[in-house]
Amino acid sequence: MALRAAVVGGGLGGMAAAVALARAGIDVRVYEQAQQLTEVGAGVSLAPNGLRMLDRLGAGEGIGRVGARYASAQLLLSDGRPVRHEPHEFVQPGRTVGFHRADLLALLAGQLAPGTVRTGHRCTGFSQDGGSATVGFADGTTATADVVIGADGMHSVLQGFVVAPAEPVFSGVVAYRGLVPHPDAHPADAMRLWAGEGKHFLAYPVRAGQLLNYVGFVPSDTSVRESWSAPGDPAALAAAFAGWDPAIGEIIAAISGPGGSGFRWGDVRPRAAAPVEQRAADAAR
Repeated sequence: MALRAAVVGGGLGGMAAAVALARAGIDVRVYEQAQQLTEVGAGVSLAPNGLRMLDRLGAGEGIGRVGARYASAQLLLSDGRPVRHEPHEFVQPGRTVGFHRADLLALLAGQLAPGTVRTGHRCTGFSQDGGSATVGFADGTTATADVVIGADGMHSVLQGFVVAPAEPVFSGVVAYRGLVPHPDAHPADAMRLWAGEGKHFLAYPVRAGQLLNYVGFVPSDTSVRESWSAPGDPAALAAAFAGWDPAIGEIIAAISGPGGSGFRWGDVRPRAAAPVEQRAADAAR
C-alpha cells in the first residue's frame, strides 16, 4: 500500500509539497479551508532556482504562458532618478519571472490528479497514535494518513502540535499591494524599485505582461493582522508616497479603476518559539 500523506493548506507551499509527493508515488490529499481556489493575493517573483523547481515539479511548460520575464531591474531614488549600482544588477536579466499568485497556484494544481485538492476543509484539530495521524475539520469530518504536513500559514492550527504556540510579531511595516492593468509608461519587461527615507515602492509585470504587481512598504505604529484579503486604502497609499516619482502616482491612481485591486498586509514575522519539551522544562524549574 502506498504511503498516505495529508497536506493541510492549499497555498503555494502546500501545493508544491503535494505535487512533489505525488510525483514520488505517495498517495496525497490537500485540504484547503477556502471554498474554492480563487484569485487571492497579488504577485510572486521567482528567480532561477525557483524556476528550476517548477521544472522539476512538471510545471515548467506553463512559465512562458502565464509568467512575465524581466529583461532589466531598475533601482531608483524616490524622485525617479536611477541609482548607480554594479553592472550585474540585483536581478538576472531574463531569468527572473513575475507571476500572478493565482496563476502560479493553478500551474501547480494542474499537476495533481482530479480530486486531490479538497476545498472547504478548515483544520480545527489533530491527533496521532503509533500508526497514523488524523486531522479534524470544522465541518466535523476527519482525514487519516501516515503523515500530516502543516502548510496552513502564519495562523497555523497545526503549528501548536510541533512547537508551543507563539503569536506573530509585527515588524512595524505595512505593505499595500495589489494589481493594476499594465500602465503604458511602465517598461513592459522591467522590475522597478523606488527607495526613499523609511519606505520603498516595488512594481513588476505579471500574467504575461497584462498586469502590474505593486507593493508599497510604509512604516506604521499600528499593528495590522497578516491577511491575504484585508482591503487597502488607495488614498492612504497615495498620501504615503506624495511627492515621489509621478510614475508611482500613476500606478496608485489605477488601483480604483477597472481591473485594479488593493490589499493591506501587516508585515509580521513568526516569533521564535522554544520546542515544547524545552518550555516544559523551563516551567518545571
